[in-house]
Amino acid sequence: MSKAPFQDGMTIVTRVIPGREASLLELLHGIGNDVEGSRLVPFPELTTLHFGRWVFFEADVDALGAPTPPTLILSTNFDAPRKDHIAELYDRAREGIDRIYEHCEGYPRPEGRTPARVRAWLEQHDAGYNTLYVGTRGRTVDRIRREARLREAIQGFLDEACRRPGFQELGPAAIRGEIQAFVQGDPDLAWAAEAPPRWRSRWPTRRDLPLALAATALVFVPLAGALLRGWRVGAVLLGGIIGILLLAVGLWALVLRRRERTDPEDPPTNDFDHVRSLVHNEDRFVQNQMSAVNRVKPGWLRLATLRVVLAAIDVLGRWVHTHGSLGSIPSIHFARWVIIDEGRRVVFFSNFDGSWENYLGDFIDKAAVGLTGVWSNTAGFPRSRWLVFDGATDEQRFKAYARRSQVVTPVWYSAYKWLSVQNVNNNSAIRAGLFGEQTPDETAAWLRRL
Repeated sequence: MSKAPFQDGMTIVTRVIPGREASLLELLHGIGNDVEGSRLVPFPELTTLHFGRWVFFEADVDALGAPTPPTLILSTNFDAPRKDHIAELYDRAREGIDRIYEHCEGYPRPEGRTPARVRAWLEQHDAGYNTLYVGTRGRTVDRIRREARLREAIQGFLDEACRRPGFQELGPAAIRGEIQAFVQGDPDLAWAAEAPPRWRSRWPTRRDLPLALAATALVFVPLAGALLRGWRVGAVLLGGIIGILLLAVGLWALVLRRRERTDPEDPPTNDFDHVRSLVHNEDRFVQNQMSAVNRVKPGWLRLATLRVVLAAIDVLGRWVHTHGSLGSIPSIHFARWVIIDEGRRVVFFSNFDGSWENYLGDFIDKAAVGLTGVWSNTAGFPRSRWLVFDGATDEQRFKAYARRSQVVTPVWYSAYKWLSVQNVNNNSAIRAGLFGEQTPDETAAWLRRL
């Protein structure tokens, strides 16, 4: 059985040339208003793209009042490798990419513009991510679409078969056998007889290096001391390392708590014109999206805390929450946090199922600790306690904060907008259980998925 492919995220952050903002927004809205039929950016032709968006952030100030530049961000979720994704993006959407990024500083000028130079420029401006969560791991765009068509074909077959005399009296194994014969007899579905690739967590990468070094120091320094000087020396070294860590964490917690007591927080009010502009593009189909930008609170302590929390969530997302649910939230396709502007702002992009209200409600009810751990380090968030308590549980203030942070997304594309995370995972389970040995109970459970 082959290993499933890896899904990744790209976040291209570029500065917009002052005075070109209005022209850029007009161009982006033109693409976004016909996102599946755009000639400039033919999204349906991008075979590696799951979700993509362009977001524009107006010139603003950070938490200390220093100016932040007008910024354009392209965020994509794609099937790795990244170089192939960038190459396909520019090959298929060259005219659109050129017209969009001619509004940005440093884009190669026409007289010296080559595909290689543009691809290199895009790679140089990729900020990556601090946290990336994937709800449908190991499945390419092509596989997700094919498994959806497989389920539709089987459902169509069953709808017809149920009209045949005696079919509904067949047992689960016999019905499964009929489905197998139908699939094997259709050349367009023959691929389903192959076992699907199995997704496994990737080996640690450079992103895991700080965690790996910390674990090495904690485990192997005392062990080396024990082997070289005796177990008593090893125990002393281990105790010393643990003591230093506890002292550092204690000092950090005390300083953080002191600052939390005086953190300003915004009132639970909304700009209703802004909310109306956001709501205008929501709830058009099963999926929704959210783009938000927040100012990081001043000082190295808040930025360092934010980086550590995001790194922890990223590790949990890649190694623990790998089966379609972030904690107990089963509605997120892809989500990411990215720190930009040398640590002065953090952006959040999410692709999720259901309404915005239900999405935020799920976070409040089921993941308030993690949410508070991140956003309590940004200006205007409801006042928190010991980093992860209170904060997001103040529902009205939190939802008002989330709406104020949110920006209009002029271009947003989904490669399978009619599918929820549960649909994708269910379709994969149908394909996985189509052939192979099953007990009668497993066959009955498999049929209930249809």
